Amino acid sequence: MKAKPLLALFLALAPVLQEEGAPPPDDPHAPDRPATLVRFYSLTGEVDVAKLNEAIRDLGDGAALVHGPASTNARPRGHFVAIEAPAGASAKDVLKAAKKGTGKAEELTFTAFVRSPGDTSVSGGGGRRGPGRSIRDQVLSTASQLQWFEVRPDAVVFFYTKGLDAEECAKRFDALLGRKERKDYERDLVRFSTVWSLAGEAKSSAVAKAEKALPRLPGVASATLDEDELRLHLTLELADLKVSGPPFEPPPGTLPRGGGGDDGGGGGGGRAARGMGEAMAFLPRVDVGPLLDRIEASGLSAGD
Repeated sequence: MKAKPLLALFLALAPVLQEEGAPPPDDPHAPDRPATLVRFYSLTGEVDVAKLNEAIRDLGDGAALVHGPASTNARPRGHFVAIEAPAGASAKDVLKAAKKGTGKAEELTFTAFVRSPGDTSVSGGGGRRGPGRSIRDQVLSTASQLQWFEVRPDAVVFFYTKGLDAEECAKRFDALLGRKERKDYERDLVRFSTVWSLAGEAKSSAVAKAEKALPRLPGVASATLDEDELRLHLTLELADLKVSGPPFEPPPGTLPRGGGGDDGGGGGGGRAARGMGEAMAFLPRVDVGPLLDRIEASGLSAGD
């Protein structure tokens, strides 16, 4: 199975230029099993940060509260947190730790779009921003399921509970900003392209099965395997995910699309939005563990 012509389009969206078959330095999606993963939660009520931190540390090596507790006027009793925990810790265990800081905790799903000019400027149908009404508050007011909205210099990130998805987030955001609803919202998702070198021997049927199964995994937009050269071309996207790989900070200007604008956003070269406080210190990324599991199940291995 040769790499498909459509791959050229996906590679054009790559956030970092790279040599064929070799991940670039600091590739956030190199074929390495992460030691830790990050999950996001909405906590309700008063938060005892000391108890929360103690419960997180008990999860094991590398566990830490990496963001929050953070709150905003639109969710006065809610607190947003990001918890890094050992990759072997179950979702149930991390949720239990989150609940130690307060009475109620709910795990969140996230989607990230590349930040574009005007993404923090409400106009048209969105109305004017009033006192104490940051863009975050206005975004959260569009759906009860939205629990947090993060504006980074390079991306805008939605965190939500059941009932929303990436497409609906894009639709509500466009309506708030008073702009035409985008029909190809997928093009604006934060995406990463990488190429993994594979090794081993596997039957063609097993390889074909793996290639077909990979795009069904969370965060995989496309997967094309060049069977002759044993190279796997991946396009990964931050859409409707619950788990992030370890925190990382993309180099300025490495995300596709975007570009400067009236709100200072786009392309990693902007600043945090006004009235939003300090932006989250990292951008979520795809957990590559499930991809490695599927590849190994086919009789191949990824990496050097």
